[in-house]
Amino acid sequence: YKVAVKNGKLAFSDPYVKASSGVGISIVSPFYNEGKVLGVVAVDIKLESIGALLKDLSSSDQSIGLLLDEAGSVIVSSNPKFSPKVVNEDIIPLPLQNLPSKLPSLALIFNPNKSNSPFIFVEPQSGIEYIATINEMPPEFTKRWQILIVSPINDFAGLLIENNKVILLVGAFGLFIQ
Repeated sequence: YKVAVKNGKLAFSDPYVKASSGVGISIVSPFYNEGKVLGVVAVDIKLESIGALLKDLSSSDQSIGLLLDEAGSVIVSSNPKFSPKVVNEDIIPLPLQNLPSKLPSLALIFNPNKSNSPFIFVEPQSGIEYIATINEMPPEFTKRWQILIVSPINDFAGLLIENNKVILLVGAFGLFIQ
């Protein structure tokens, strides 16, 4: 209530442990009559619902979708093992560098010009190509959170590569027969 009235507009809470249903965030907005605040409308959203949305936005089972806070810590992930833990009703921040996968950190490092456009990068140890996109929440959300999605490029191009191999083999066989 206080944040909505203070900001005078739509605002997001930091994640918190909800007594009845786990970890969530609140979205709040004041409503007015003749310039005077009459009250506040609030919606609570469970972080696991946001995680499910990130999973739906991801292109494959190999993709990683994250909602990051201003400090670069994970708020929620498409993969529950990449989400912060709750201990004694406290949310333990999960910095990006502490994730079991280094791909999200690499995506932030390799993001050209810090753009919102999808970009491709190569994981140095494996040589596997990934495509990533990083989008900031709009300014009216009052939080400088980011959505990061990283997917192996083969999840998109795998079928094309296989088709090209078949075409090459058929062509080579045709040349051999000829």
